[in-house]
Amino acid sequence: MSLSENNIFSIIKSYFDTYGCSEIQKKSYEVLINSTLNRIINEEPTIEIPQKNNQKYIVKFFDLTVDRPHFLEENRNINYLKPTEARLRDLTYDAPISINISEELIDENGRVIDGLIHNKITIGRIPIMLQTSKCNLYNKTPEELIKAGEDKYDNGGYFIIRGKERVLVSQERISYDVIHVFPQKRNSKYEYIADIRSMSEETGHSVLVQAKMYETGKLVYSLPYITQDIPVGIVFKALDIDISELQHLIPQKYYKCIFQESYFIQNTEDALDYIGKFAMHIIPKEKRIGYASQMLENELFPHLGIITSKRERALFLMLMLDKLIKTAEGEREPDDRDHISNKRCETAGILIGDIFRSLYKRFIRSLA
Repeated sequence: MSLSENNIFSIIKSYFDTYGCSEIQKKSYEVLINSTLNRIINEEPTIEIPQKNNQKYIVKFFDLTVDRPHFLEENRNINYLKPTEARLRDLTYDAPISINISEELIDENGRVIDGLIHNKITIGRIPIMLQTSKCNLYNKTPEELIKAGEDKYDNGGYFIIRGKERVLVSQERISYDVIHVFPQKRNSKYEYIADIRSMSEETGHSVLVQAKMYETGKLVYSLPYITQDIPVGIVFKALDIDISELQHLIPQKYYKCIFQESYFIQNTEDALDYIGKFAMHIIPKEKRIGYASQMLENELFPHLGIITSKRERALFLMLMLDKLIKTAEGEREPDDRDHISNKRCETAGILIGDIFRSLYKRFIRSLA
């Protein structure tokens, strides 16, 4: 049963009456503070520095915390900063990010010779969103908000940067980890392209994988870190898949084209060597196979996880091929790039988390 327009607007009004207009931003920020930042810390490997006598010096980072906005007075007392004070004094309403750091000296047998833990070492600062759990106005009553110089109707969900109120605008993007098939313009050499932006939840690393169909029916894949489109049959041979498995999955005219394009490739090593020739960087001939193998194992569909088998990745490529061909044959409608169901909005927590991940990786590289 479909809802009428009046019912839809009634539901929307009920949501805003209950939660306010900034709730989605505040929830996103809470996820960032309470889980995302620590997950980013745990993603990065520990720093290992070889020492003499086969010993290792190991540095680990753990237990990230974010304090409430505050500053030290001249008498060394802590003064918790209120948003009104930040506005009047042109201050940024932010708080320090602290982390625990452990140092260990390990002998050749893996035993700890010496160790030291540094607690709550500040590694940076982060803007605090008003009315979230790290804000000094959190859970205040309307009377307390008025006493603190705030508007009791202010829902928060924004930041104060150098005394100015700033809202972080959500960014619209196409959905990750979903296969979309789009028709191409008339002057394009491709008729249809199926693509997927595959992103790893663990590392935030993403790659674009595409399956392309020429007007002649030729089918190719665009792979990560490979500069040239690779015929479908060669990709499957590189994954150690017998392309005869495709014979019963796709129309015969496409199968014949796939078979002919990959006929000159006899085995998996030949297929990997062919793909390796088109690496983004110039690599020696003897390293082509290793480069292509590493790409197919570690860079293809990171959203499937690191324990995914070659066959599982090949099956996902087959799914892309199936959607592409069915769209070209009129068995399914092309995807609408502008339809809201194919889009996502990245709110404040996600956007700040991406920036923090990039800066933290750079910080770790500078130490190592």
